[in-house]
Amino acid sequence: MQMLRGVLSRLWPDLALPHVLYEDNSRREYMTRMILLMLGIASSVFTVLIATGCALDWFMWGDAGLILVVSLLMWAGWWLANRGAWRIGRYAPIGLFFALAVYVNYLGGFVTTALGYYMIV
Repeated sequence: MQMLRGVLSRLWPDLALPHVLYEDNSRREYMTRMILLMLGIASSVFTVLIATGCALDWFMWGDAGLILVVSLLMWAGWWLANRGAWRIGRYAPIGLFFALAVYVNYLGGFVTTALGYYMIV
């Protein structure tokens, strides 16, 4: 546990600290990077869990492909934000929510809870 804490404390500045000099923009960049980092970590955990479930025949492989695309989109947004293109990377969660709402509406019709996603976006 102590070793994991040491590794995380060394990696954290590279993962989260902003590169922009102005205070308002650095706060926006920091929040964008943190949101994308949290979404990337959470989606990666679920990707591993669903892939394990697919190997045990609990889920279909299409489910694993969908969550893998979600995870890759979040990490691509974080990568863009980490490289200084945070203004482009901040659209990854919005695009993800909209695409998931369209996908769920396609599968279940308009009488689903996916209409709530449109209100969020």
